[in-house]
Amino acid sequence: MPKTLPMRCDQCRFWHRLDTQSVPDLMPGHCHRFPPVQVNSIHEGPSAKRDPAAWSVPVVHASAWCGEFRAPEKG
Repeated sequence: MPKTLPMRCDQCRFWHRLDTQSVPDLMPGHCHRFPPVQVNSIHEGPSAKRDPAAWSVPVVHASAWCGEFRAPEKG
């Protein structure tokens, strides 16, 4: 019988770790399940504008999970 992976971000094909120095369950990573989204600019005040180059994907811990989990592709 094939081994079943735990449904955690660090076992998902869409998750890519950012840091190897963190506590394993708290290791941050990017979730690439969906395309990046434009985020607010870091500029503040009356001249604040959206930065067209400011795009991001979610950053989640290794032990997190969601309903979009997919096991890594074999091969």
